[in-house]
Amino acid sequence: MLNQAWGLGDANATFRVYIANQPNMLPYNDRQTKGWFAMSEGNIHNIGAECGNGWRKVFNVYAKLVFALKHPTISGVEGASRWQDYRDNSLLSANSNTALIFHSPDQDLFEGSVTHNLQYQARTEGINLIMGKGYAKRLAVANRLIWMDNDFAIAPEYRTLVCPYFDYRQLSNVKIIQLVVHIQGLLAVKQRPCQFESTE
Repeated sequence: MLNQAWGLGDANATFRVYIANQPNMLPYNDRQTKGWFAMSEGNIHNIGAECGNGWRKVFNVYAKLVFALKHPTISGVEGASRWQDYRDNSLLSANSNTALIFHSPDQDLFEGSVTHNLQYQARTEGINLIMGKGYAKRLAVANRLIWMDNDFAIAPEYRTLVCPYFDYRQLSNVKIIQLVVHIQGLLAVKQRPCQFESTE
């Protein structure tokens, strides 16, 4: 039997980030019921306040990355003048086309669909990011990864990239721009490259 989908954001997102842990607060850390949680006003701030600086950094770096990418399928980016506004108003909301996923990417890439035919989407649409080299090496997708350097790996047939953990030191502003270029490379298979701006 397939595991239940579990994460934050848009359940139909084609821009998916997989993380090995969950915020240490209910309902997000309930491994029994799991579930999908779209963020609304104040939710991201509350998780950061309750769960600490590490989670604030995850949300901040996610917002910086999406703001730098400025992909037209991700809603809320074009109307935001700063990444902070994008984070507070649109990141991981119900129709944002962004997701932060707590279940294993192997579940979506190899085990079959859990909701909305995620396996097919994961292989043919959008982008899958796996946050952290250590996490990626524990997964079934690990033997399909091509390491481009010490920080980034790619499994193009699964439209998947591995990147450093969403932390200011590990995924600095310079590395965010590198990641944007790698994402554009995968997206260029089906469409023209996206425009982006430095977050420095």
